[in-house]
Amino acid sequence: MSDTQFIIGFFCLILGILAVVFLVVSALIARSETRKAMECTLPVIAEIIEIQKRRMNLDADGPRSYSWFPKYRFRWNGKDMEIFDNTGHKEDYQQVGDRKTLYVNPNKPEDFYAEGDKLTRTLVIVFRLVGFASIVALVAVFVIGQRFITG
Repeated sequence: MSDTQFIIGFFCLILGILAVVFLVVSALIARSETRKAMECTLPVIAEIIEIQKRRMNLDADGPRSYSWFPKYRFRWNGKDMEIFDNTGHKEDYQQVGDRKTLYVNPNKPEDFYAEGDKLTRTLVIVFRLVGFASIVALVAVFVIGQRFITG
């Protein structure tokens, strides 16, 4: 095997792994959202009572990035419930005191999704696009590599 074939094979492997990872993650996120939509059917009006700022960088030495996570309060079976949303947003996306419709799982009120939250759908689309772009890049590297090797 020549060095050129090894390099082309290596790039194809990396692009293939990226494509699979991004497409699988997008499918898992989409499945989770579909499950939530089927299980979380009871609408409640919730008020944002707190917004927690959390550091989001993956590497302690990397640049600092933050997301803001709302804490909601709503009435459930005669009691006040307070729960944090695990979906982070940009800083001024929501304000304390804002009201929002949440769809709650009647059997497990800690499980909910917020009406109008487009972040998860956007994530699914972005992950699918990156996955498909990786497949296109994989095919391009393979075809160009074959022409380079045989040509």
